Amino acid sequence: MLSIALFVVLDFGTLAFGYQISKQVEQDAVAINLAGRQRMLSQRATKAVLLASNEKPPGEQRTAAITEANAAYDLFLETLRAFAKGGKARGGAGQPVMLDRVEGKAVAPVEKVLAIVGRYEHLPNDPKALQAFSTFLVANNQTILDSMNQLTNELEKQSVAVVSKLRLAQSLAFLLSLLNFGAILASMLRQRKTAERSSMTDILTGLLNRTGIYRTLDEEIAAARKKGKPIGVLLLDLNGFKTINDEHGHAMGDKALIDVSQKLTDWCPRNWSAGRLGGDEFVVICPGVHTKVLENYARELTRYLKRVEVTEGAFVSASVGWASSPPETTPDSLMSAADAMMYSEKEHHKVQRYRESSRSAAIDPA
Repeated sequence: MLSIALFVVLDFGTLAFGYQISKQVEQDAVAINLAGRQRMLSQRATKAVLLASNEKPPGEQRTAAITEANAAYDLFLETLRAFAKGGKARGGAGQPVMLDRVEGKAVAPVEKVLAIVGRYEHLPNDPKALQAFSTFLVANNQTILDSMNQLTNELEKQSVAVVSKLRLAQSLAFLLSLLNFGAILASMLRQRKTAERSSMTDILTGLLNRTGIYRTLDEEIAAARKKGKPIGVLLLDLNGFKTINDEHGHAMGDKALIDVSQKLTDWCPRNWSAGRLGGDEFVVICPGVHTKVLENYARELTRYLKRVEVTEGAFVSASVGWASSPPETTPDSLMSAADAMMYSEKEHHKVQRYRESSRSAAIDPA
């Protein structure tokens, strides 16, 4: 849940950085555009003032020039002050836009131009003053243009730097989100494998359960077919288990199953698989083992489990059946053959116990 919550947070963080980048680029584009417009406005104002202060053009032309000079100069000052202090300005279509106060190296050119034009709040109305203003603009025209060029360049550099940092943060958030997503997938895969193992594992003994036994048999038979080798199984049934349950209770019966399971696990070669078929029946899957060799293993396992002491004076043993078949066999046919052999061994065990008890009775008539 924590990983999922972190993934959501990081995902939203990535989106937030994307939104912030878009917003920053939009703001910077407006500011850079208006800084570039300042150059054009200073040029327009200078040309219009020169025309307005010249007595040769007709009156109507001079009046239009004054109107244009007023509009260009007022917009130039308004935008310059917005750069200096932050605030409202007018965009290219006359729409209101908000400018942030310039920072860093962009401050110097703004303050420099403000210091130059600051004494002229508006376009002079008096012809003589207008003439002086015209001379003033021409004299400072190059300085104003260079300063506005510098402002534009600095705003572009700052925009690139800010957006680069935001993109770096966005990339980091995305990378963390991707890593976290990978961790979530890995966790889900582990949980799935754990669930699969649980569905194939006997809860009491930790061995394969019936489902796990048959699934493993299917896999081993398929592998045996590819290799052209036989597949064998050992099938075990405990002797004396019912007596343990009846006389000592189910808890001791469970202990008998657990003890036998542990001994079976210790005895099995590494590439063999042990499972509990149900009740007191166990299976060992033995890939690549021929019948004669498997019979020897069965005898060895019978001896190994001859007297497993569950509690003081209470023992269990095992009857072991075996079957080894070519790889063309099926799990059911293989298990049936081993089952038949096991019950044969179990009957043999019963006969042997009967003979032993008969001999004991003959020795001790009481």
